Amino acid sequence: MSTPDETITTPSAGALIRSTLLAMTVAGVLLVTCVLPAEYGVDPTGAGRLLGLTQMGEVKQALAEEAAANAAAEASADSVVAASEAAAGAAAGAVADSIAAAGRSTTPLGTGREP
Repeated sequence: MSTPDETITTPSAGALIRSTLLAMTVAGVLLVTCVLPAEYGVDPTGAGRLLGLTQMGEVKQALAEEAAANAAAEASADSVVAASEAAAGAAAGAVADSIAAAGRSTTPLGTGREP
């Protein structure tokens, strides 16, 4: 607990700016040396290859390309299935219509007269 006679000091504006610049520099270095090689297979410094991150990024990119190709193939297959289902539905409707038309133009069995 703090006593009433203790004063709390806040960092100066210069200290905040230095801390912010240091944090941004560290983030930039991590981006270039770790994130880019591991996520995208891009290694501008060569550090990613030494750490084994570039290979991981290349594998990830290959898997992403394979997944995109599979998604395109599935979409194509889905459209073919939908088209064949539509054609089958239309054919079934045509058969039903022709059966109904044939039923109206013939004499019902056993009555000898038109319906």
